[in-house]
Amino acid sequence: MTVPPDSTVETEEQKPTLLIVDDRLDNVQLLAGMLTSEGFETLIARDGQSALEKAAYAKPDLILLDVLMPGLDGFETCRRLKASDATRDIPVIFLTALSELEPKLAGFEAGAVDYITKPLEMTEVLARVRVHLALRSMQRQLAEQNAQLAREIAVRQQVEDALRLAHEQLERRVQARTAELASANVVLEAEVVRRRRAQADLQQRNRELALLNRVIGASGAERRSTSMLAMTCRELVDAFDLDQATAAVLDASRAEVTVIASHHRGGPPRLLGEVVRLADNPAARLVFQDQASLAVLDVAGDPRLASVSDRLQRAGITSLLAVPVVFDGKAVAALLLGSVRPREFSDPDVKLAECVAQQVAGVLARLRLNEERRQLEEQYHHAQKMEALGRLTGSVAHDFNNILTVIMGNSEVVLSHLRGDDRFRGEMEQIRQAADRAASLTRQLLTFSRHQVRELQVLDVNDVLKAMGGMLRTLVGEDIDLQLVVDAAPAHVKVDNGQLEQVIMNLVVNARDAMPEGGRLTLEARNVYLSDAYAHQHADVSSGPYVLIAVSDTGAGMTAETRAKAFEPFFTTKQKGKGTGLGLATVHGIVAQSGGHVWLYSELDQGTTVKVYLPSAPAESEQAMPSVPAIAGRGGTESILLVEDEQMLRDLACRVLAREGYTVTAAGSASEALTLVSSEGPVDLLLTDVVVPGGANGVELANQLRITCPKLRVLYMSGYTDNAVVHHGILAPGAFFLQKPFTPLELTLKVREVLDGEPAPPVEPET
Repeated sequence: MTVPPDSTVETEEQKPTLLIVDDRLDNVQLLAGMLTSEGFETLIARDGQSALEKAAYAKPDLILLDVLMPGLDGFETCRRLKASDATRDIPVIFLTALSELEPKLAGFEAGAVDYITKPLEMTEVLARVRVHLALRSMQRQLAEQNAQLAREIAVRQQVEDALRLAHEQLERRVQARTAELASANVVLEAEVVRRRRAQADLQQRNRELALLNRVIGASGAERRSTSMLAMTCRELVDAFDLDQATAAVLDASRAEVTVIASHHRGGPPRLLGEVVRLADNPAARLVFQDQASLAVLDVAGDPRLASVSDRLQRAGITSLLAVPVVFDGKAVAALLLGSVRPREFSDPDVKLAECVAQQVAGVLARLRLNEERRQLEEQYHHAQKMEALGRLTGSVAHDFNNILTVIMGNSEVVLSHLRGDDRFRGEMEQIRQAADRAASLTRQLLTFSRHQVRELQVLDVNDVLKAMGGMLRTLVGEDIDLQLVVDAAPAHVKVDNGQLEQVIMNLVVNARDAMPEGGRLTLEARNVYLSDAYAHQHADVSSGPYVLIAVSDTGAGMTAETRAKAFEPFFTTKQKGKGTGLGLATVHGIVAQSGGHVWLYSELDQGTTVKVYLPSAPAESEQAMPSVPAIAGRGGTESILLVEDEQMLRDLACRVLAREGYTVTAAGSASEALTLVSSEGPVDLLLTDVVVPGGANGVELANQLRITCPKLRVLYMSGYTDNAVVHHGILAPGAFFLQKPFTPLELTLKVREVLDGEPAPPVEPET
């Protein structure tokens, strides 16, 4: 194309100049720094008037304009830019935090070409800036071509004038000028052909610009990557006049490419689901590893496509153009344009396809962020639901434990007065056994709600599994093949030994019950490290070293609905009377209380795997707590102040302790207890519930009584543990605790143990 002598030619070394208009200096500096590092020249204006002046004399290639500014706002500034001949053609992109439709419409009515919503995603800003710079470059080229075409039309007009003059002369000298007229007609016909070609080129450029506009507009409304890529393929086929276009994505291991979207003109999509290994395909490595575009005239004769040549030819592809979709510096997908007829893709074709790929990369980034946010929200809501269930079950277990203590205590008292052959002894023993079973259920509820007292010690999970191996094989039976896989390296965790064994038992029993006709059960343990990426995908996980305990079975598996409720208390898929629905709920409570994480994977008819992650602990950490030696005697003559707001439980404890020789004074609240001590004098032991009415809890009551009773011994009791005595479920040093429900024997033995020990120091209440 001929360039007029007075035209300005931009060299390859010239950098695009961007004018950034924003009243906030920090926004301007951040954006200018990023754009400068990407190879752009930047100018800065802090208000609309300054922007008008700089745009008039600097003639930037593109303007990034904030909407909300003092003085002239962004809309008025844009209107004035478009009203001036000097700045009318400069593209303007609005930057603002306004996301409503009305401001966007106002921006486009003012003359803007695009609208980017804050907070800014720099990948999106770069993609849109480059797209609109490319659009402006094309527009300039079109303007130059139009100018050249106008000059050529003027020349043609001159020729036509000359022809008319010649025609007048020919009328006077028809025979003499016949040859000259014929020659002039040939020149005219050639000019018409050339003009038609120019018009065809102009139409092609307009189609290309329309393609970019359609892709940009349609991709903004898509919510799924496959739908967005299918729409892009359709637009590419129409814009390039191709037979088909395909989109392929790279898997997480960056080893295989899979076709997930395709559009074929006049027929069903082809190549969908096709998989190509990068190791077998030099062309795929060029696109995905080197991030280079690939144009092939003949796929059958190109050695780089040898491994996929047959598949491409069966799909009707003779010529191919492949461009990478790059996100975060890595090629994550590719757009493939195929033609049945041999076609040599030009440089403008390649550049246009690359512009579309950049737009696709921005949309894929947005969709990925949306999906990650959705997953985190689901995990957060599930954690909230489990926490609420924990509070509810803990409260129910606390109240129920008071009732069970009365039932168990009175049944023990009655049984102690019945002869062995008494006709009512059988019924009373059934009452006691039923209470014991109910107490076991409340302990599981307390475990789920993270209110169970724990005695922590450092254990090697491998040793625990080996020690339980024989018992577990007996438990699962001969029809199930139990495979125990342990790591050679020690796998230390700091947990309650009984709770760890309960977790393993519950998971093994669940796996056994899922295989009534036999199968394979794998129990394994090993050291793992959970990365930041894994922690980012799971809201209740922190990155770091963990010990993994995995239980896998080949049983019936679970549906999605069952998996969603698997850890909820009292949810069970077993027949009525075959299970309590607390197995997995107890596992969840123990693991969460130990700072760990549970993950379940299951498919129908394929089996289930439950993975328990417990934080690793140093091998030299604290050892097991010493057991309390057995106490021979359980009675005494000391004075005891009993504080319990539950009347029946208070009466029972008074009778049991009085029967053992103790002097018992009972109170139903903290204030009543303080009044009794003030009037009757000091006592040897305070036996108090953790939570009592009367203006002070059990710990605060004990600290107040120590003022007048410095040698006071204290025994706390509760249906659930309170932070004032049991910090996060771990026994505080020196604090004696009796968990409800308890039997008369357990009460008297614990009272004797406390009275025979040293007075414990005051316990500071939690704030």
